[in-house]
Amino acid sequence: MRAGVYCTSWEYAGGGEKLLAVTAGRLAVAGYDVCLYGPTPPPVERLQDVLSVRLDGCRVSAARSGLEPFLRVVGRVSPRAERVIRGRTELRFARGLDLFVYITGEIPPACPAPRGILFIQFPYNPEEAIRVDAGGRPLRAAGREKLARLRSWSSPVCPSQFVREWVRERWRIPAAVVYPPSETSACQALEKTRTILTVGRFYAAGNNKKHAVMVRAFRELCDEGLSGWELLLAGGTHPRDDHQAYLREVRALADGYPVRVLTDLRFDEVVPLYGGASLYWHATGAGEDANKQPERFEQFGMTVVEAMAAGAVPLVFGGGGPAEIVRDGVDGFLWRDATELKRRTLELISRPDLLASCRASATVRSSEFSREKFESAIDAVIAGDGTGRAEA
Repeated sequence: MRAGVYCTSWEYAGGGEKLLAVTAGRLAVAGYDVCLYGPTPPPVERLQDVLSVRLDGCRVSAARSGLEPFLRVVGRVSPRAERVIRGRTELRFARGLDLFVYITGEIPPACPAPRGILFIQFPYNPEEAIRVDAGGRPLRAAGREKLARLRSWSSPVCPSQFVREWVRERWRIPAAVVYPPSETSACQALEKTRTILTVGRFYAAGNNKKHAVMVRAFRELCDEGLSGWELLLAGGTHPRDDHQAYLREVRALADGYPVRVLTDLRFDEVVPLYGGASLYWHATGAGEDANKQPERFEQFGMTVVEAMAAGAVPLVFGGGGPAEIVRDGVDGFLWRDATELKRRTLELISRPDLLASCRASATVRSSEFSREKFESAIDAVIAGDGTGRAEA
């Protein structure tokens, strides 16, 4: 049995890539001959170092449809025709496989294999939404074509209830929720320091991690009298100009305050940061409107779970996936604006009893989102027992 796992952005080595890499490992355990595909051969060594995964025995290959020159010509004549042809042929390199795994935030191409696991990050583009009549039927031929492509995938999977709701709203298909693989067993509490930690990529686009919101809040706390505490910002970088400009802006904002910016750490370097942190901040979605631009919110929040496993009490923006992880007032706090973030932070700092209670609850809660739980769930999807199908 042959399986392929495809990603257009292996080099980012983020949450989506981690999910695919762990799935590839589980396919190998299940007896599949696994090949990792990308626009260029995936960087296996880097993925193993950064994501704490093992990809022993997985082959790698560059994926090319061979139709690009033809599609460019078609696109000049009819962009719509190009989209239709691309949707039907983009994954033709994977024909002959028994199972294909794909991750996307757009309407996917048709599945090239008899079985397909479709990991949906989020239905990002509202312009792709499938409009339907009162009976649930697409209003336009383009909508019918999109729905046919979506239905060609046997197992659509979402990382949270938040994402699943928007998949139903925009793409009109059911999907299972399988929470991503957080490395809870690797994250243990160490001697706690007066440290607030956040872990997230320094990327300007997409669901921006809102580092500026957190740095400004911490600066204000310091200006208002907080002393002896440090804010650590850890995350991956990318050479693209806008991402580098964003990183420079964060560094400039942190200058002159007890704030450290740590970039491109391996997972084993992040683990002790989790262990020593007393508090964990997460701000993705802050200042955004969930009804107008839900794509700017966190889809899940693996770093939140890993921090909780290490005994760092989470204070997360109250929207998107993290709101499903953190029980407000039990494991930590949900906040809506920087004023509330600062107030809750000072409350935890000034009340050791509350801090200890939240820490104990957060540690237990994190086990609900462990890598082991993900592996069990995705094993069931791979086995085809119906777990990958959800009720509409």
